[in-house]
Amino acid sequence: MIDEITITTSTTSTNSPTITISNLNYNVNYNYSSSGGLIGYSQNTTINNSINKMKIFGNSVGAGLVGVTTALLEINNSYNTKDVDCLNYAGGLVGVIENSNNDVSISNSYNSTNIMAIKSGGLVGEISNNIGNIYIENSFNA
Repeated sequence: MIDEITITTSTTSTNSPTITISNLNYNVNYNYSSSGGLIGYSQNTTINNSINKMKIFGNSVGAGLVGVTTALLEINNSYNTKDVDCLNYAGGLVGVIENSNNDVSISNSYNSTNIMAIKSGGLVGEISNNIGNIYIENSFNA
């Protein structure tokens, strides 16, 4: 049995993100910009029937599912079950929605854990310069 696997991904940052998996428990530590349990930065994305079960440590922005979105985002029947801890903005499902002309929709989804940041929200941490509509239906922070 393997006790620990370390996977390092590439980035233009001097601080590479590292994902460590130990005994099927894992954390995402990302020291640059945005981090998410599923996606760090999204545009025109649909997430269905997805679960984040890892703790998120982000530098600027972090969230259980999507760190930052700047375009259409749909989250359906999905949830976060681990803590999100970031310096600036954090959300249980989405860290920041910004500069989008498109709609963002969250339905039948939830966050069931702690969110820690300067600006945080149970479902969405920050909404900034967004022109599109934001729809949240049958979703909650527990």
